[in-house]
Order: sequence, then structure tokens, then C-alpha cells
Amino acid sequence: MLMLIPIRQWFKRKIPKVPPDIRKQLQQELLNEAELDTEFLFLTVSSCIIASLGLLMNSAAVIIGAMLIAPLMLPLRGLALGMLD
Repeated sequence: MLMLIPIRQWFKRKIPKVPPDIRKQLQQELLNEAELDTEFLFLTVSSCIIASLGLLMNSAAVIIGAMLIAPLMLPLRGLALGMLD
């Protein structure tokens, strides 16, 4: 626990402060994009199918291709926004 205090202080110095109005705007954009829609479901299902075929074919390139079309950027953006608090 004692080691975390200098790390937190270092992060507070290095990470610029985000104004509250911009933070609210980012939160609203993430909430709008977080709705479950057909595009998200289609990309997720097709990515799973392609990854399964890549595993059956023992092909790393096909598995990487499945990772590229997977819509997993939103959780990462949410994590980054959570780190601002």
C-alpha cells in the first residue's frame, strides 16, 4: 500500500486534468455508443465464427483477423475514462 502513494502522485503530475464539461461529454458519448444494436451483435458473432474457423484450421492469421473485426474498443475506452476519475 505504501508503494502505491508515490505512483498515484506521479500519475497526478503526469496526467493532465480534464475539465468537468469535457468529462461529461465523454461519458455521454460512451453511454450513447454502449447501446446494444444489430451492428455490435453482427460483428461479435462474425468475429466468433471466424476465430472458431481459425482455431479449427490452426491458423494464427485467421485468428488475428477475427480479433481485428471484434468490436472490443468500447470497453477499453470505458476503462480509460474510468482512470480519469
